Amino acid sequence: MERSHIGENAIKVLYVDDEPDLNDLAKAYLQSHYGVAVITADSAQAALSLLGDDRFDAVVSDYQMPGMDGLELLVKLRKEMNDIPFILFTGRGREEVVIEALNNGADYYIQKGGEPRAAFAELHHKIKLAVERRRAAVKLRESESRFRGIIENAHAGYFLMSLDGKLLDVNHSWLSMHGMESKNDALGKDLIGFLAAEDKERGSEILEMLLHGECSNPTDLHFRRKDGGTGIYTLTASPVIEGLGFLGVEGFCFDVTEVRSIAEELGSSRKRHDELFRTMDEGVAMHELVYKDGKAVDYIILDVNPAFERILGIRREDAVGRLATEVYGVPKAPFLSQYESVAENGIPLKMEVHFEPMNTFFDISVTSSERGKFSTLFFDTTKSKVMTEEIRAQSDEIQTQNEQLQAQREELMETYDKVVRSNHQLKDSEEKWKSVIDATSDGVVEYDLCTDRIIVNPRIRSLLGYSVGDITLRMEQMVALIHPEDRPKMEQRLKRYLHGEAELFHSEHRVQGQDGRYYWTMVRMKVIERDEGGKASKMLGTVQDINASKIAEEALRTANRKLNLLNTITRHDLRNQLMILQGNVTILREMLKGEEQLNCLKRMDKTLSNIEHHIEFTKLYDNLGSERPRWHDLSQLSRRVLRSAKTEGVSLQIDIDGLEVYADPMLEKVLHNLADNSIRHGGNVSRIKLHWYQEGKDAVIVYEDNGRGIPAEYREHLFEKGKGHNTGLGLFLSREILSITGIGIDEAGDEKGARFRMKIPEGSFRLKAASNG
Repeated sequence: MERSHIGENAIKVLYVDDEPDLNDLAKAYLQSHYGVAVITADSAQAALSLLGDDRFDAVVSDYQMPGMDGLELLVKLRKEMNDIPFILFTGRGREEVVIEALNNGADYYIQKGGEPRAAFAELHHKIKLAVERRRAAVKLRESESRFRGIIENAHAGYFLMSLDGKLLDVNHSWLSMHGMESKNDALGKDLIGFLAAEDKERGSEILEMLLHGECSNPTDLHFRRKDGGTGIYTLTASPVIEGLGFLGVEGFCFDVTEVRSIAEELGSSRKRHDELFRTMDEGVAMHELVYKDGKAVDYIILDVNPAFERILGIRREDAVGRLATEVYGVPKAPFLSQYESVAENGIPLKMEVHFEPMNTFFDISVTSSERGKFSTLFFDTTKSKVMTEEIRAQSDEIQTQNEQLQAQREELMETYDKVVRSNHQLKDSEEKWKSVIDATSDGVVEYDLCTDRIIVNPRIRSLLGYSVGDITLRMEQMVALIHPEDRPKMEQRLKRYLHGEAELFHSEHRVQGQDGRYYWTMVRMKVIERDEGGKASKMLGTVQDINASKIAEEALRTANRKLNLLNTITRHDLRNQLMILQGNVTILREMLKGEEQLNCLKRMDKTLSNIEHHIEFTKLYDNLGSERPRWHDLSQLSRRVLRSAKTEGVSLQIDIDGLEVYADPMLEKVLHNLADNSIRHGGNVSRIKLHWYQEGKDAVIVYEDNGRGIPAEYREHLFEKGKGHNTGLGLFLSREILSITGIGIDEAGDEKGARFRMKIPEGSFRLKAASNG
């Protein structure tokens, strides 16, 4: 056995359980394997006494104890403001116990059972996590205290505002920025009251936005000071949210009065520069190189003056922010190598060039004040040449335009042909769509919100037993057919969907049929058309018959109630005792060395494993009814199950081809139990036969073997829990599985063999040929 030393800083745990053996086992495991100091208590009252006299890092408690149970102990500790980590360690597996424990402040919930090493390893892990989390919380409170010190000494003005706009807290910098000496001068006053008149309206809008939980960008506002002066403060704030609650607003103010004054002076200087830039006769443009793999491949035009537009005939909005190759319509940026040289080394350059795309001569001066960027100042030196070239260019342009017009005419003709073909295709598509709608097994509905008109396919009418003339096509009359209890929820979901609060309109509700009965339907619809204002004008969707599904859900709930009863009776007490035995066997194995003793322990292990197998068998009841019933191909299912049930050497006669049964997914467990009973208890069974016949509107499935039959004394209580050979649970479980969908079972055999009959009501069986038709 692994041993761990209990050090001075070891976690100290109070372990509470009314079973002394389990207390001793837990103490032995936690102390020897994990170095946890454990003090045990056999009741909640004893635990409260120990908690008052000593310090513990965590409490581990059983749930079911005489007097005060584990949950009551937890509630009492939390009412006394004791936040010690609390772990519920119990064999009770009910979901409501788990929820109540966690709602009352339990840190973790662990279910007993299984192999002791794994159980106590998980318990130790949860103890460690809970203790570390609590220690982290203590450190967080200390961190918050330090954070408060930082806020108080920050240079920026800090404020905390309530939901009604009142100041709840400010720091010393806030007081200093507003010329105040004491927090009493600020606390309880409206933050808006500190704003200058020109910013009160804008400040109110910002604070209103913050008080609705939205964040704001840093904003400059004019604040009044106590001495009558004003200052420009940058306000940055955000909502204070704790959990799901909105508590108020907090933020900082930065005095930027001097910075804004300097910015105004810079702005004036920039205005003078911009005026000169706009009035120059020479064209001016500023650029930035574009690199690829370390080499300039193009340049972006950053800004141009009016002369640039006048000289080149390129509008500012068509040039700024675009690549030179795009602006000038050339594959390579003009004069790129010369511009790159200036932008890289900063040496100015003056040159006369001929720009072939414009057939123009320019005098260009190039300068650079920042690496990678350059400016050009240019003017036209060949006005006469330009005029001649312009005439030629205009002629070429006219020719080009004519070609473009011809190309556009051809394109329009091609587009017209495509539209004609599309109209024909659309008509064909509409006819196909109508055929699909009429043939689908689900109902299809189209709702015109403008005319309140509904178009449905024949499936909806047949679904509810109406003829073509029996159902109206107005929305208000359709709504009147919906069950009164379901109508408000359906209308609310439709309203939410039309307001954009859901991606799909989905509703499950009951609709009155021709016979006056209500049938469950599921409706899914989406908007397919909207008007010019974006409002929904037409919806399309499907209507599905889910009446059988709803009946199945009720059957599942009934099954789960039955299973919970059995689960409560068996697992809790058995798991506690089994865990004690397994734990002590494990300890003995580590202590004993003799071969005969170890063999004895192995036999005990096997016995305990068998017991645990029987306990796990009850878990089948947790699954019983947990899934919806479905249609089973009984021929395929029976062949697969019977061949896997150790039936070697037994003749299998299965005569149920084409029969499908609506039953719980655990139907195969029923067939397996019947075959297992034949092999185990039927003697020399050499034949198993499965066939069916119709009895009125019901179907009867017969399972029979040629064994020695079931003794008369067992038949009366054959399907009761605990009766028969072995555990007596197999046939009890089989009856419960079948009853979920109303299937009955009885035994009508004799000394020639066992004979079980399963009676299936109308609607729960079908033939493949009928279902596929």
